[in-house]
Amino acid sequence: MSLTGSTYPLCATLAGKATYQVNRASDGASLYGKGGVDFTATVYDSGISSGRGVDKLTLTVTNGGTLLKTVSGNFLSGGNIVIHLK
Repeated sequence: MSLTGSTYPLCATLAGKATYQVNRASDGASLYGKGGVDFTATVYDSGISSGRGVDKLTLTVTNGGTLLKTVSGNFLSGGNIVIHLK
């Protein structure tokens, strides 16, 4: 895990291993699965806790350098990311 910044806005990145699985939306059947893939999750905390659309999340999943999935820089539609400095 890494943290960028000492005052708001702050950015934190967490990287690790995961199991990637794709399920069919209509019935939940598993279409594809792969263990030991790499993920990187980056969150952005604006320091503003009073509204929607101010904090962001990016998620990237790769397998041996090949991109499997990315959710890129989406503002949250609810909730509040909080990064603590201490």
